[in-house]
Amino acid sequence: MIPIKQLLIAIIFLSLATFSCSKNESYNRYHLTCKIDGVFTTFNANIKGTRGIWVWPTLQTVISGWQSIDSSSSNFNIAISTPDSIIQVGNYIDTVAGYNIGSSFLPDGRFSQQDYSAGSYLYYRSQVAGTILKNHLNIILITSGANEIRGTFSGDFYYGVDPTSTKKTITEGDFYVKIIDE
Repeated sequence: MIPIKQLLIAIIFLSLATFSCSKNESYNRYHLTCKIDGVFTTFNANIKGTRGIWVWPTLQTVISGWQSIDSSSSNFNIAISTPDSIIQVGNYIDTVAGYNIGSSFLPDGRFSQQDYSAGSYLYYRSQVAGTILKNHLNIILITSGANEIRGTFSGDFYYGVDPTSTKKTITEGDFYVKIIDE
């Protein structure tokens, strides 16, 4: 199993790299959207998907998008890491061993203690704290091809990756992004 801290570091690194290196290639068909506490939100600026080997032989796919091209705008990231050589179409839930998933919503656009996160690491921390999570991170990959990936997501995201802190409920998450191999 992939170390959970490495997954979080990868999400942070790739989301920052995405913002600093990507061109504003917004295609109408590519999108990253969701409802955050019931409010429809789009993260279609600088939207990008990357796929690569993070720690051999672990394959990681990261999807990132910002609300605007301003570096201080909110951004959203989704990551799936698996020891397989391919990310399979299917359902990924944070309670299942054999892969790691993670997602973060950064209201100020920068990784800080002000982010809201969900995924395998939050689930682990909830087990240690004896806290029961109601809505686990659930990512459903509908298609995962050589050049594009499409799926849905939902779950409760907790402030500072702390399962006892305030949360934001993410529903109706939907993404369709171009994938770049790194």
